[in-house]
Amino acid sequence: MRHEPIAYLVGKREFHGHDFSLNHATLIPRPDSETLVDAVLDQMPDRDGAYRILDLGTGSGCLLLSLLMALPKARGLGLDISADALLMARRNAENLGCGLRADFLESDWLAGVPHDGRSYDIIISNPPYIPHGDVQNLMADVRDHEPCAPLMAGRMGLMFIGL
Repeated sequence: MRHEPIAYLVGKREFHGHDFSLNHATLIPRPDSETLVDAVLDQMPDRDGAYRILDLGTGSGCLLLSLLMALPKARGLGLDISADALLMARRNAENLGCGLRADFLESDWLAGVPHDGRSYDIIISNPPYIPHGDVQNLMADVRDHEPCAPLMAGRMGLMFIGL
């Protein structure tokens, strides 16, 4: 339990004003990521719009579900490669009362996006961005306790960004 984050010990973390359940397959939501939600909301002129939201690498669902909480007529799809992370995302959707407006699929990035001819109004993601060689430089609580897959992004940290 050395350096084990409190969020894992208690099984939850507050994000954007809401409690999110966590397990060891999900990263701990951080205040820095709240700026992504705020940036999207700042661009939405009509909070009552029936927006379609896509969240790539949803993890606990904190980005998607925070948007759904702020946009009451929106619907969303969260994709993640981890079935265990998706269990938490679904639980969080139910706990926050968004279960009927949020769908989750196990998918490797865009592979699981339905090809139904409809587009998304909002696409949000906090993709992996840490170069594999930098893992030893991470803080011990992150390096030793949080899942690596949502963090590591190839030799230069750009594998999922497409640069």
